[in-house]
Amino acid sequence: MIKSKFTFWNILIVIIAAAFSFLPVMLIMDKSSYDIYGHFRPILIPLLLLIAIAWTWLVLGLLRKRVTILNLDKNKIFVKNFFQSKKEYNLNEFLGFEKTIETSRGGSYEVLYLMKEGKSLIHVSEFNHKNYKEIKELIEQNMQNLGFVPTNIFTNWKRYI
Repeated sequence: MIKSKFTFWNILIVIIAAAFSFLPVMLIMDKSSYDIYGHFRPILIPLLLLIAIAWTWLVLGLLRKRVTILNLDKNKIFVKNFFQSKKEYNLNEFLGFEKTIETSRGGSYEVLYLMKEGKSLIHVSEFNHKNYKEIKELIEQNMQNLGFVPTNIFTNWKRYI
């Protein structure tokens, strides 16, 4: 059985999400956020909205889909996400996997999307998992390769809808 291991960057994303969780509370509780009459300064409302959008993107986007603990064996995959929801899948439930390359300032990273009913259910990323090559090897042995999919915002968005 192979158990995934997080990279440093994955742990950093969790720390940033936690910081974004406490930032609005600290901003609201800070006395400098209020004028001399005790009214909340309206200039801070767009900042709170921006923080809320960034927090939603981090938690619902990255943490829910990308920060996952995977346990794989020849027939099954066990997935536990950041919110501790656990799911078990048989590998034969999946149509196969698609491969893509995601690019960032830090470099290019290979990602496998495990596809079920035309949607990407599990992401296995070189960026997120230290032992990605070991996981990839087991997936390639036991699942069908559906090919390479170029990355763009429209194909990525379509995967989640």
